[in-house]
Parts: sequence; C-alpha cells; structure tokens
Amino acid sequence: MSKLFKSIAFGLLVLIMIGCSKENNSISLDQNYLQVADVVEYCQGSCNETADWEQSKTLVKGYLRDVGNDSVWQDNQEKRRFYLLDIRNGFSLEVRVDGDEDLIFSRLAGTVKSDLIFISGIANAVIAQEGSDCTKGVVLLVKNDKDIIINLE
Repeated sequence: MSKLFKSIAFGLLVLIMIGCSKENNSISLDQNYLQVADVVEYCQGSCNETADWEQSKTLVKGYLRDVGNDSVWQDNQEKRRFYLLDIRNGFSLEVRVDGDEDLIFSRLAGTVKSDLIFISGIANAVIAQEGSDCTKGVVLLVKNDKDIIINLE
C-alpha cells in the first residue's frame, strides 16, 4: 500500500512541476515554426513594459485568411498586410509587409486555402488602448519573399 501511495505522490509531484514550469518558461520564437495561436497568446502584455518577444525573430506557420476573396485580398495588398489563420481555433495574426510588396504578394498569389504558409519575420508590438486600459499585442513584419515558404517547398 505504501508503495502505491509513493508512486501516486511522485506522479502528482511530476505533474505539478511540469505545469509550473510551463507557466514560467518563455517560448523560443526563433527555434521552430509555431502555430499562430501560440505566437498571439505568448506575444502580449502590459503597455508599461518592454517584453522579451518585442523586435525578435519569430517563426510562425498558418493558413492564409481571405484567400480566394479577391476584393479583400486587393484591400490587404493596398494596405501592405495579410493575415495568417490558425484553423484549430480561429486565431489570426496580422502580417505587415515591410519590404518589396510586389515580390511578397506575387509569392502568395498562387496559394490555396489548404496551403500551409511558413513565415520568418520580426515580432512587432502594437498598442490597443481603450480609456485607461492599455494592452500590447503583436503583428509580424516580413521583409522579403524569401522569408515565406509555402508547404515547406
């Protein structure tokens, strides 16, 4: 009986340690391609502090939102932006073009909804303020078409 109790206690201790370490560890934005939701949830914070993710290289993967909708796509191109979608939960990440927009948008032009897009960019903080409440979110800056991979070509 005491052996069973020790095994259960050890298992619970391991689970608690894993749970605590997940909350306290930062993720490496530049090591592996992360899902859109992971980047959006990690890259947020208070307006009063500079976070570790700001201006850091970030690897993200997702699906192009609004692909096939020509009027929205044209509007996005005029505003030098597009959105990556996490199809698991509906999270979106705004990607801003900070380079040759013609090359970048022509790179994306032939994609379809099922194409998984991999992007290497820079996490840039954006401020959302409503009255006295201020929060910080993220957009991704992409410099050139070589920072975009479609279906790991």
